[in-house]
Amino acid sequence: MDNNVFIDKETYKIYEDYPKAFNCDKKIAKTISTLNQKGYITKSSCEGHIEFGWNEIDNCDIDLLEDAKNNDSYIILNQRDNSFDYLTRNEITSIYISFKENYNFKDIPDGFLEETDNGYILRKTIYYFDNNVRKNREELEREKDKYLKVLENWAMKLPVNERNGLNE
Repeated sequence: MDNNVFIDKETYKIYEDYPKAFNCDKKIAKTISTLNQKGYITKSSCEGHIEFGWNEIDNCDIDLLEDAKNNDSYIILNQRDNSFDYLTRNEITSIYISFKENYNFKDIPDGFLEETDNGYILRKTIYYFDNNVRKNREELEREKDKYLKVLENWAMKLPVNERNGLNE
Protein backbone atom coordinates (compact mmCIF):
# COMPACT_ATOMS: atom_id res chain seq x y z
CA MET A 1 0.00 0.00 0.00
CA ASP A 2 2.94 2.44 0.30
CA ASN A 3 2.59 3.45 -3.35
CA ASN A 4 -1.19 3.70 -3.35
CA VAL A 5 -3.69 6.31 -2.23
CA PHE A 6 -7.48 6.40 -2.28
CA ILE A 7 -9.40 8.97 -4.34
CA ASP A 8 -13.02 9.46 -3.29
CA LYS A 9 -15.33 8.94 -6.31
CA GLU A 10 -17.67 11.73 -5.22
CA THR A 11 -15.39 14.46 -3.85
CA TYR A 12 -12.17 13.39 -5.64
CA LYS A 13 -10.21 14.13 -2.47
CA ILE A 14 -7.04 12.12 -1.97
CA TYR A 15 -6.65 9.99 1.15
CA GLU A 16 -3.56 8.13 2.31
CA ASP A 17 -5.78 5.96 4.52
CA TYR A 18 -9.44 5.90 3.59
CA PRO A 19 -11.47 5.34 6.76
CA LYS A 20 -14.25 3.42 5.00
CA ALA A 21 -12.04 0.99 3.09
CA PHE A 22 -9.12 -1.40 3.49
CA ASN A 23 -6.77 -2.96 1.00
CA CYS A 24 -7.30 -6.57 -0.06
CA ASP A 25 -5.79 -8.85 -2.69
CA LYS A 26 -8.22 -9.15 -5.61
CA LYS A 27 -8.48 -12.95 -5.76
CA ILE A 28 -9.43 -13.27 -2.07
CA ALA A 29 -11.59 -10.12 -1.85
CA LYS A 30 -14.97 -11.88 -2.29
CA THR A 31 -14.12 -14.31 0.54
CA ILE A 32 -12.98 -11.49 2.84
CA SER A 33 -16.09 -9.44 2.06
CA THR A 34 -18.35 -12.45 2.74
CA LEU A 35 -16.64 -13.29 6.04
CA ASN A 36 -16.84 -9.73 7.35
CA GLN A 37 -20.47 -9.31 6.24
CA LYS A 38 -21.32 -12.50 8.12
CA GLY A 39 -19.61 -11.19 11.25
CA TYR A 40 -16.28 -13.02 11.08
CA ILE A 41 -14.06 -9.97 11.29
CA THR A 42 -10.71 -10.28 9.56
CA LYS A 43 -7.45 -8.46 10.35
CA SER A 44 -5.40 -9.31 7.27
CA SER A 45 -5.28 -11.72 4.37
CA CYS A 46 -3.21 -12.78 1.38
CA GLU A 47 -4.14 -14.56 -1.83
CA GLY A 48 -0.60 -15.97 -2.08
CA HIS A 49 1.98 -14.36 -4.34
CA ILE A 50 4.25 -16.45 -6.51
CA GLU A 51 7.70 -14.93 -6.39
CA PHE A 52 10.61 -16.89 -7.77
CA GLY A 53 13.99 -15.73 -6.54
CA TRP A 54 15.90 -15.36 -3.30
CA ASN A 55 15.42 -13.85 0.18
CA GLU A 56 18.23 -12.53 2.33
CA ILE A 57 18.25 -13.66 5.95
CA ASP A 58 20.46 -11.62 8.29
CA ASN A 59 21.97 -12.35 11.69
CA CYS A 60 21.17 -16.04 11.88
CA ASP A 61 22.51 -17.83 14.97
CA ILE A 62 26.00 -19.21 14.32
CA ASP A 63 24.95 -22.60 15.75
CA LEU A 64 22.94 -23.17 12.54
CA LEU A 65 25.85 -22.45 10.19
CA GLU A 66 26.90 -26.07 9.57
CA ASP A 67 23.34 -27.07 8.68
CA ALA A 68 23.10 -24.07 6.34
CA LYS A 69 26.37 -25.01 4.62
CA ASN A 70 24.94 -28.48 3.90
CA ASN A 71 21.67 -27.15 2.48
CA ASP A 72 21.64 -26.60 -1.31
CA SER A 73 18.93 -23.95 -0.87
CA TYR A 74 21.26 -21.63 1.08
CA ILE A 75 24.08 -19.39 -0.07
CA ILE A 76 26.23 -18.12 2.84
CA LEU A 77 26.98 -14.41 2.44
CA ASN A 78 28.75 -13.22 5.59
CA GLN A 79 30.02 -15.00 8.64
CA ARG A 80 30.74 -13.37 12.00
CA ASP A 81 31.69 -14.70 15.43
CA ASN A 82 28.06 -15.03 16.63
CA SER A 83 25.95 -14.92 13.48
CA PHE A 84 25.87 -15.23 9.71
CA ASP A 85 23.82 -13.98 6.76
CA TYR A 86 22.56 -16.10 3.88
CA LEU A 87 20.34 -16.20 0.83
CA THR A 88 17.58 -18.80 0.54
CA ARG A 89 15.46 -19.45 -2.52
CA ASN A 90 11.72 -18.88 -2.35
CA GLU A 91 10.06 -22.27 -2.06
CA ILE A 92 6.52 -21.51 -0.84
CA THR A 93 3.67 -19.07 -0.92
CA SER A 94 0.74 -18.94 1.48
CA ILE A 95 -2.93 -18.15 1.23
CA TYR A 96 -4.10 -16.94 4.62
CA ILE A 97 -6.75 -15.08 6.59
CA SER A 98 -6.02 -13.62 9.98
CA PHE A 99 -9.12 -13.09 12.12
CA LYS A 100 -9.84 -10.56 14.86
CA GLU A 101 -10.63 -13.45 17.20
CA ASN A 102 -10.96 -17.22 17.27
CA TYR A 103 -14.49 -17.94 16.08
CA ASN A 104 -14.22 -21.66 16.91
CA PHE A 105 -15.23 -22.76 13.42
CA LYS A 106 -16.69 -26.29 13.48
CA ASP A 107 -15.09 -27.04 10.13
CA ILE A 108 -12.21 -25.37 8.38
CA PRO A 109 -11.68 -25.27 4.61
CA ASP A 110 -10.25 -28.43 3.07
CA GLY A 111 -6.45 -28.23 2.85
CA PHE A 112 -6.12 -25.32 5.29
CA LEU A 113 -4.54 -25.38 8.75
CA GLU A 114 -5.41 -23.40 11.84
CA GLU A 115 -2.66 -21.38 13.54
CA THR A 116 -3.12 -19.78 16.92
CA ASP A 117 0.39 -18.51 17.80
CA ASN A 118 -0.23 -14.90 16.74
CA GLY A 119 -4.00 -14.75 16.90
CA TYR A 120 -6.26 -16.96 14.80
CA ILE A 121 -5.17 -17.68 11.22
CA LEU A 122 -6.32 -20.07 8.50
CA ARG A 123 -3.41 -20.89 6.16
CA LYS A 124 -2.72 -22.99 3.09
CA THR A 125 0.94 -23.32 2.11
CA ILE A 126 1.66 -23.96 -1.55
CA TYR A 127 5.05 -25.47 -2.33
CA TYR A 128 6.99 -24.48 -5.45
CA PHE A 129 8.58 -27.93 -5.67
CA ASP A 130 7.11 -31.41 -6.03
CA ASN A 131 9.67 -34.22 -5.53
CA ASN A 132 12.50 -31.68 -6.05
CA VAL A 133 11.03 -30.58 -9.40
CA ARG A 134 10.06 -26.92 -9.58
CA LYS A 135 6.45 -26.37 -10.64
CA ASN A 136 5.93 -23.79 -13.38
CA ARG A 137 3.98 -20.58 -12.81
CA GLU A 138 0.84 -21.93 -14.49
CA GLU A 139 0.76 -25.01 -12.24
CA LEU A 140 1.21 -22.84 -9.16
CA GLU A 141 -1.52 -20.41 -10.27
CA ARG A 142 -3.94 -23.30 -10.86
CA GLU A 143 -3.19 -24.75 -7.42
CA LYS A 144 -3.58 -21.33 -5.81
CA ASP A 145 -6.90 -20.69 -7.61
CA LYS A 146 -8.20 -24.11 -6.56
CA TYR A 147 -7.62 -23.35 -2.86
CA LEU A 148 -8.95 -19.80 -3.16
CA LYS A 149 -12.19 -21.32 -4.51
CA VAL A 150 -12.26 -23.84 -1.61
CA LEU A 151 -11.92 -20.91 0.79
CA GLU A 152 -14.63 -18.89 -0.96
CA ASN A 153 -17.09 -21.82 -0.94
CA TRP A 154 -16.39 -22.40 2.76
CA ALA A 155 -17.09 -18.75 3.58
CA MET A 156 -20.34 -18.77 1.58
CA LYS A 157 -21.62 -21.78 3.58
CA LEU A 158 -20.85 -20.31 7.03
CA PRO A 159 -23.82 -19.17 9.08
CA VAL A 160 -24.07 -15.54 10.14
CA ASN A 161 -22.20 -14.87 13.36
CA GLU A 162 -25.07 -13.37 15.36
CA ARG A 163 -22.71 -11.35 17.60
CA ASN A 164 -21.11 -9.44 14.72
CA GLY A 165 -23.13 -10.04 11.54
CA LEU A 166 -24.53 -7.22 9.44
CA ASN A 167 -28.25 -6.93 8.96
CA GLU A 168 -29.17 -7.70 5.38
